Amino acid sequence: MQRNYQYLSISLITSAFLIVFILVNFTPPTTLARTTNSPNLANATSQPDIYFVHTATSANTSGAVTYLDHPLLNNNPNAIIIVTPNWNPSLVTGVDYEKAFGVTYSATNKRWGVFSQDLSSINGQKFNIFIPGTETTAFVHTANVGNVVGNYTLLDHPELNNNPDAMILVTPNFNPGGGAVGAYHDHHIGVWYEGVSQKWGIFNQDLADMPTNGPANPSFNVVVISKKATAFVHQAEAGNISSNVTYMDHPLFENNPDALVFITANWNPNGGIEGKYNNYATGVYYSIGEANETWAIFNQAPGKNNALMEEGAAFNVLIAPQKTAVFTHRSDPSNMLTPFRTHIDSPLLNNNPNAIAFATANWNPGGINGTYNNYPIGLEYDQSYNQWTIRNLDTLVSDAPTGTFNIYVPPPSLRTFVHTATASTLASNWTILDHPMLNNNPNAIFIVTPNGNPGGQQSTFNVHPIGVWYNDFIGVNKWTIFNQDGSTPIPENAAFNVYVTTGLSNSFIYTSTAANIAGNSMTIDHPLLNGNPTAVVLVTPNWNGKTYNDHPVGVWYNPVTEKWAVFNEDLASMPENVGFNILVVDNKAYLPQILAP
Repeated sequence: MQRNYQYLSISLITSAFLIVFILVNFTPPTTLARTTNSPNLANATSQPDIYFVHTATSANTSGAVTYLDHPLLNNNPNAIIIVTPNWNPSLVTGVDYEKAFGVTYSATNKRWGVFSQDLSSINGQKFNIFIPGTETTAFVHTANVGNVVGNYTLLDHPELNNNPDAMILVTPNFNPGGGAVGAYHDHHIGVWYEGVSQKWGIFNQDLADMPTNGPANPSFNVVVISKKATAFVHQAEAGNISSNVTYMDHPLFENNPDALVFITANWNPNGGIEGKYNNYATGVYYSIGEANETWAIFNQAPGKNNALMEEGAAFNVLIAPQKTAVFTHRSDPSNMLTPFRTHIDSPLLNNNPNAIAFATANWNPGGINGTYNNYPIGLEYDQSYNQWTIRNLDTLVSDAPTGTFNIYVPPPSLRTFVHTATASTLASNWTILDHPMLNNNPNAIFIVTPNGNPGGQQSTFNVHPIGVWYNDFIGVNKWTIFNQDGSTPIPENAAFNVYVTTGLSNSFIYTSTAANIAGNSMTIDHPLLNGNPTAVVLVTPNWNGKTYNDHPVGVWYNPVTEKWAVFNEDLASMPENVGFNILVVDNKAYLPQILAP
């Protein structure tokens, strides 16, 4: 991705900041009618930080606003959100966004949205979204006559005062609490440490005065990231600048285009006496095919000829933690805490109804023992115990799950999302997915697990074996989740966790043939699995014009052949020409759980 813009010298002015403000009574568009209730987290001891990628599409965007859909945000006007534009999450080519932006709550839609401060249209842009958890310091700051000096407004918080080493992320908030009147702030902003008051401030990069005389004054979401292990300050310097780009260096960036990165310009890190203005819209992107293959910060100014990144420009940076959980869960009396469900105990899942996990039945983890579980399975969050559970999907009041199950919790990225079936996505026995890594990509690979209550909000379980197929009828060109029986409709409000594994070296498609079928099993011959009894294997049937297999499936390791196999739990013969999406996560050793950094 070439981003070559000519140089513009930005004059350096010390503390006499000037600003201009435009105040309008903002009425967000009201095109999204579907609403949900806030999750009931009364029993939760804590809510972790949540990170995800939002893509502006025709379905969720109206004019200048693209609406977010997340259980922690819907119907929650007091939510705090941090936003950073991401040009190419997971290497999905993006759209430049040179606008000042903010977040706004629509009382009509009960949704938060990202909007352009100048009311220009949003179309196809992608944004990293950060919702701080209960253990993260976050607050809303509003400019007023008591805290504004010229072009900046001073914050007053015990974790920030007298602390020049603090790091914060900031996003303008049009109407905190969902108020009917809000304040536009069409300026690129940054933060700086004011040495006289020994307080941090938010300032306008164009030096325009911060207003205090309207029916509403500018407000900002502020999140303190100083204590987070993956937070740091990046400074542009000769060795890491190329035109309008500054390349970052961090171990979590190496070969990781799926990372989620958040930034805020910092004029004087550590309270230094000099700083550098950067009056441009900024964003992050993963540079590939350039001098540096890593994440970078860039000035977004495609319509201008002057957007060079200057030496000395600095940014507070937060990388979403890359922890993943991979383990095998065994159902036994000790974890049957709720009827018909087996409870999973995992630090990445406990107290986290917004977690996205994936499960596949494993007949004999480590190559020993074996128990059948002749039902399709799904995940459901139990708010009484604040744990995720596995349950059988037949009548929802049937037998409890038996045996063992492979569980995988991937790190947050564009690859991971929850799909909920709605009237607009349902047709016949399938529901249509809409995702930038899946649309117009018949070769996509992804794993699916039904989710009974994403975010703690009850959905409707689909009680049939499922598969995925690419729908190219009448120009749809999108993937779907379908019922294998070929006739039963997927119910409205059924939800599914989806993990797109396209391009990952540990994911592939495998198809049953006369040569690899033995009874109810399809043997997999693959170097990631052969001789590896401790691998964690997840599968999803992939129709792709092949053969239906209307049976619940699992995986097992054959110690004789030293190969893994996919099998039908009801012992029905495996048909020829059945395709499966397969994800392999290597456990190295058979342990109850592995939590990876």
